[in-house]
Amino acid sequence: MSDTVVFIPAWNEEENLPAVLDDLGRELPDADVLVVDDGSTDRTAEIALARGAEVLSLGTNRGLPIGIAAGYRWALDVTVTSPTATCRAPRDGWAPGCFDEE
Repeated sequence: MSDTVVFIPAWNEEENLPAVLDDLGRELPDADVLVVDDGSTDRTAEIALARGAEVLSLGTNRGLPIGIAAGYRWALDVTVTSPTATCRAPRDGWAPGCFDEE
């Protein structure tokens, strides 16, 4: 698990997504990548999965603000590892003491 999360809201981006994901992989090879598929009717989700990204499908097109919010929520729910602890972000914020220094 990386300490960097990149999420990409996408709606019908099958033509552009391969280049974006390939460039991202070169520039940030260790980043966790999420494509938020905002109800695409093309192969956006399939292409993202084939290039190693996680995919969160919203089912129907809900718009960019919802796609961004979904990406942030996913990032908050990812397990976070610090040098002294492994924590899982609860819905209402970080677990107390998770990043306390020893």
